Amino acid sequence: MPQRPLRLIALAWACLAALGCARTVTIENLEPAPAHEVTQLRRLAVLPFHNDHRNVTTAALEHALTSVQVQGRPYFTIVDYSAKGYFPESQGVELVFNDSSLGAYGRKAGADGVLLGTVTRNDLRDVPTEEKRSVCVSWNENGGCSKYATRPVRCLRRTGTFAFIPKVAESRGGKVIYSEEFAETAESRVCRGDGEAPAAGEDLITRARGKAIARFLRQVAPHPVREDVPLLLDDNSGLTSADKKAIDAGADQATSGRMSSACDTWAEVAARNPRSYALPYLLGVCDEHAGRLEQALIRYQEADRHCAKPVEEIDQAQIRVRKALADRERLRQQTR
Repeated sequence: MPQRPLRLIALAWACLAALGCARTVTIENLEPAPAHEVTQLRRLAVLPFHNDHRNVTTAALEHALTSVQVQGRPYFTIVDYSAKGYFPESQGVELVFNDSSLGAYGRKAGADGVLLGTVTRNDLRDVPTEEKRSVCVSWNENGGCSKYATRPVRCLRRTGTFAFIPKVAESRGGKVIYSEEFAETAESRVCRGDGEAPAAGEDLITRARGKAIARFLRQVAPHPVREDVPLLLDDNSGLTSADKKAIDAGADQATSGRMSSACDTWAEVAARNPRSYALPYLLGVCDEHAGRLEQALIRYQEADRHCAKPVEEIDQAQIRVRKALADRERLRQQTR
C-alpha cells in the first residue's frame, strides 16, 4: 500500500512528460476574408482620412493594401486618386461620407471602390507605477553584493493607442458596404535601474497603427492561417515495438521538414496495422499537408471509426478539414 502514491506520482510525471514532448506539423491554409463584398472591389481609391495628421494613416493604408499578396500575386491595385484631381482636397472626407457624388469620384478615377474613414484615436499615455524588486542593500569589500532585500521601485508604463474606422464604398452606386472600428495599443514599461529609456511615443503609436491595419487587412483579403497539428504516435491497437519505433522515426522526419519521407514510413506501417487509428490519422495529416482535403477527411473518418471513444485530435482534424472544404467556393470567388 505505501508504494501506491509513489506509483501514481510516477504515472502523473510520465503523462506530463508525454504532453511536453508532443510533436506537431505546421499546416497552412488560405482563409477567405470575412468582408466578402470588399474582395470584389480590387481597384481601390484611398481618400485622405479625416483627423489624420499629415496623412500618415492614409499613406500607411495605401502601402499596406499594395503589399497584400494572395497566391503569389498582388491582390489590390491602388488608384492614385489625388493625382487625377478627382477628389477636391479642400472638402475633406467628412463631406463625402454620405455624399451621392462619392460613387462618381470612384468611377472617374477608374476604381471599383473607394476607401475612406476617420482616425478616432492617436494618443499616448504615461502612467507612473511601482513594483517590488530585489535590490542590493549591502556590498562586500570586492564591490559585490552581499545582501539583497525587496524594495519598491518606481516605474513608468507608456501606452500608445491608435484607432480608426475605415469605410469601403462601391463606385457603382456610392453605397458604403463595409465599416468597422479597429483599435490597438502598444506598451512599453521601464523601471528605475533598468538602464534604458521608455520607448518613444511615436514608435508605440506606429506599432499600434500597424496592428490595427493588419487586422483590417485580414477582414478584406484572403490570408494564410497556420496551425500546429499534433501527431498521434500510439494507440491501443496492439502496435509492435518495431512499428512504434517506425512511427516515431516518421515523426522525426515530419518535424524536420521531410514530410514525404514521413508519409512513406507511416504508409508502410499502416499496411501492417489495419485496426490502428493513429496511422490513418497520420496519413490524414499527410493528405491535409499536401492540400488533398477530401482524402484527408476520408482518412480522419477512418481513424474515428477505429476509436472506441472520441479522440480530441481526430475530432479537431475533422472540424478543421470540413471548414477548409466549406471555404473553397468562397475562396474561389475571392481569388478569381
